[in-house]
Amino acid sequence: MTDQLEAPAIDGSSNETTQILIVDDDAHIRKALTILLKIPGCETLEAEDGLEALQIMESRPGIPLVISDIMMPNIDGLELCRRLKSDDTTRDVYFIMLTAKEGVKERVQGLEIGADDYVQKPFDSHELRARVKAGLRIVGLQDELKTKNRILHQLSITDGLTGAYNHSYFQRAFEKEFERARRYGRDLSLLVCDIDNFKGFNDTYGHGTGDEVLTNVARIVRSITRDSDIVARYGGEEFAVLIPETPLETAYQVADKIRRAIAESPLVLEDSRLDITISIGAACFSGTNFGSRTTFFNSADSALYKAKHEGKNRVVCV
Repeated sequence: MTDQLEAPAIDGSSNETTQILIVDDDAHIRKALTILLKIPGCETLEAEDGLEALQIMESRPGIPLVISDIMMPNIDGLELCRRLKSDDTTRDVYFIMLTAKEGVKERVQGLEIGADDYVQKPFDSHELRARVKAGLRIVGLQDELKTKNRILHQLSITDGLTGAYNHSYFQRAFEKEFERARRYGRDLSLLVCDIDNFKGFNDTYGHGTGDEVLTNVARIVRSITRDSDIVARYGGEEFAVLIPETPLETAYQVADKIRRAIAESPLVLEDSRLDITISIGAACFSGTNFGSRTTFFNSADSALYKAKHEGKNRVVCV
């Protein structure tokens, strides 16, 4: 039976090729390792010293596993390991050292600076393959954990119904953007939006239809705003939009584009058509005109109240 190695899925995709970087100043050893590590789904790359290895790692980000000799010219294996493990972009690389049998001191040094495993030279092919297989498995598990953590983080900052940011994330972003605008004297515009007559949708058609209204409105707002803007469900049928680096005149144009797009996108049910409109209050902080975030937000909120009072389906600026 052949001792067959298979690379685990990296970055959540079984279609991607996993790259293994072999670093050794001895071309014969590099060739031997390349032959031993013919793994389905893997590609081996070669570098003759640590300097070349760093250049390859920079030009091909995402290499998950490095096998490196210690004694090499220019940059040796210990220094290569130290640099990779001290860089945020490469600190999770699985690093296997190739050491001489008597190189206990070097092994200890390598493990102390972050090496994950070592193989003694002359290496046993079965042991080497087993350690590489274990390293790839750990890399796959780490990547899976990162993916799950990203999903959990996204869930923690997102409104589950609409996909917009939630209230708590908006408050953190608002604080950060307000302080940045105040420090550098930049414009920061804020839209406070409220769906007109929303209670009537829930009372007449049920909460399921109300949820569809909320989802459609959020989708339209997000499609019109930039990726750098913060669109959040502030509460109930109310949304807030932070628009950094934007004066009030431009913010008004964005707000009116949102208003018109929503008014032109009725929700069609089986036996009826729901016309949806939205009222928007807009304000702009230019570094000195509001003393606090609360005053700034209340100003936009007051403009929203005025839009409601004047007949709804309109934008009012402070």
